[in-house]
Amino acid sequence: MTEPVHPLPAASPARLSPGRRAWRRFRRNRLGFYSLVLFVAMVVLSLFAEVLSTDKPLVVHYEGRTYFPVFKDYSEKAFGGDFETPADYLDPFIRQRIAEGANWAVYAPNPYGPRTLN
Repeated sequence: MTEPVHPLPAASPARLSPGRRAWRRFRRNRLGFYSLVLFVAMVVLSLFAEVLSTDKPLVVHYEGRTYFPVFKDYSEKAFGGDFETPADYLDPFIRQRIAEGANWAVYAPNPYGPRTLN
């Protein structure tokens, strides 16, 4: 007669490292665990704050060329303006030029940056 094969018992709490035991206790605390998940999500979201809140478009397609104003400053002349100064993308004239014809722009969810004048 053969003896029945018993599965190995799960690691008993005495065999786990103190860190793993603390993590298991923390995971059982639902409010604490979900608060940690929310906190980590907010920290990751804050890493993209410069892209989510900026007064510059993320991408501009103007007269057959594609521009990335988030990474580089373009003069107003690039968009049909008169000046060599960096373009103010909240200016109605520049917005109108970008919206004409086949031109388009993708703006951030919050189109105001830290240096935007109200």
